[in-house]
Amino acid sequence: MNYQYNLHFEKLCNTLDLGELIKPPEAISGGLLHRMFAIETSIGKYAVKALNPQIMARPTALNNFIKSERIVSIASNHIPAQPAKIYKGALLQNIDNQFYIVLTGLKGGA
Repeated sequence: MNYQYNLHFEKLCNTLDLGELIKPPEAISGGLLHRMFAIETSIGKYAVKALNPQIMARPTALNNFIKSERIVSIASNHIPAQPAKIYKGALLQNIDNQFYIVLTGLKGGA
């Protein structure tokens, strides 16, 4: 099984109508088991978590991420937490077998 990251930010932006990339994605801190990136497009700035393919290969991983993102969404009404954006009814985005979580609200330089 291939557990390599398969990052396609342009395709992610096109699929989710996030706008066109203005500059290359920038790796940012915040991901211990996964990779975090700041992207800036023609319509906004986003934080994108590229989920670790080795972890996502686990049978329970997808459902666990969905549950945890739903909890974050509820908690964000009471504490400063950033829930995943929902696109096309999904919290997790699957682009060419690479899962992503998209967050918005990046401020300042990415």
